[in-house]
Amino acid sequence: MGEYYIRYKETDEYASSTELRIQIGYKEERTYTLSVDNIVFDSQIYGYENVPVQSIVIISSGNTNAMIKRIWVENDMFMIDESNALPEVEAGKSNLTYKIRPKIGIAAGEYETTLWIEYDDNATASSNIQFSVKKSIYPCPDVNQISTVSTSYEGCNDGQIIGVSEQMEYKRAGSEEYIPCSGNTISGLYAGKYFIRYRETENFEPGQPLEVIVEEGEKRQPGKVETEVEFTDLVPDLKINNDIEALTTLILSDIDRELIQSGNDVKIYLDVQNISESISEKEKELIAEYIKGYSVDCYLDINMFKQFNEGEKTQITELNGKISITVGIPEPLINRNSNIKREYGIIRIHNEEVELLPVQYDGERQTLTFETDKFSIYAIIYKDSAITGNDPMNGTDIEDGSDWGFGSGETETSDDVSSDLEKLQENVDSSSKERAVNTGDKNNIQLYIIGTIVSVFIIMNSWRKFLRMKE
Repeated sequence: MGEYYIRYKETDEYASSTELRIQIGYKEERTYTLSVDNIVFDSQIYGYENVPVQSIVIISSGNTNAMIKRIWVENDMFMIDESNALPEVEAGKSNLTYKIRPKIGIAAGEYETTLWIEYDDNATASSNIQFSVKKSIYPCPDVNQISTVSTSYEGCNDGQIIGVSEQMEYKRAGSEEYIPCSGNTISGLYAGKYFIRYRETENFEPGQPLEVIVEEGEKRQPGKVETEVEFTDLVPDLKINNDIEALTTLILSDIDRELIQSGNDVKIYLDVQNISESISEKEKELIAEYIKGYSVDCYLDINMFKQFNEGEKTQITELNGKISITVGIPEPLINRNSNIKREYGIIRIHNEEVELLPVQYDGERQTLTFETDKFSIYAIIYKDSAITGNDPMNGTDIEDGSDWGFGSGETETSDDVSSDLEKLQENVDSSSKERAVNTGDKNNIQLYIIGTIVSVFIIMNSWRKFLRMKE
């Protein structure tokens, strides 16, 4: 580099020429530096038909022109228009000939991607692109396409809304949440005001609701609810204590109660059978292991049924709650000896599970009252003990069963004709006779004889009744 002089040199024929001054410098190095502006599209509502195209602003800050080799975007939801593009970017200037826009029909959401440019020395430049699609709003359902059907009668839930679609949802006035429609008809509705709307989807906000009215049907007289106990032979008296209103809640389902409100009659049956002769040995053993030596002399199979109008009877095995049942103590189990305390209990076997049920004993009516919510096999059990706490048959103490939940009959209960009770009666009669002889009072002796005859008569009569029960 520097300043130089050039001339023709002197020869024999010519003198040296005039000097030419030449200055030699250096050429500046070429540079390729491109940048691209970020692009943000205006947000659109789902269903948009067009989005204004934007130019891709490519800026060169180099000292020479640059040539674009290719341009692309990472997300295929955007389209680049190169139809009128010029690949050269002049030094220090911008190229606006490449265009970009989002595709039509993009779902609602927020979109962001990167635009890339590669130019002739394999260098790259990039920018950020953003686009937002907002959810559209459904219109209100067409009132001309929606109709309603009134309920059949007052309080019934068979009203309908017709003309809906699976894209809709509904709710009753006062409810918080909408329920999706599953077809073109909404069934099982009570009378009242309802709201129908298109439900929210990926691309739509919930629509404006349409208000419809399901009218109330005519008022009907509710059906009757009756109870009946069906007995077979050799079954003690038995009754249900709950009133009709309580029974409909404890026994019947919501659908049953709706049928009653619609005018259907229902009868609740309690079927009671004496199965003392047919109960299985396994069930007897289960009870014997549980009652710890208490006697059992009456097995009952108690089942409950419901029958609407004159239709088929349907068995009920478990209830919504416990009902109260009162059962009469069988005649052979009633205690009529004032020196004996007899304690009663009710055992239930359900699905091979044995359970002692608490009872209330009524000595005046000779009944046991208990509560239950299951129906299967029941047994009346009892145990005797002397009023003094000693067993008059063998002189040993008798276990007190009061903590078992038994009903106690101290001055009542049973014409028990077993040999043990006969011995007990003989002991009582013998004591009475001995006291009469010691007084020397003939009248007392006569009274003793009369009392003995009466006692024997009672025992024989009870024995005959007991035999008839066993047959």
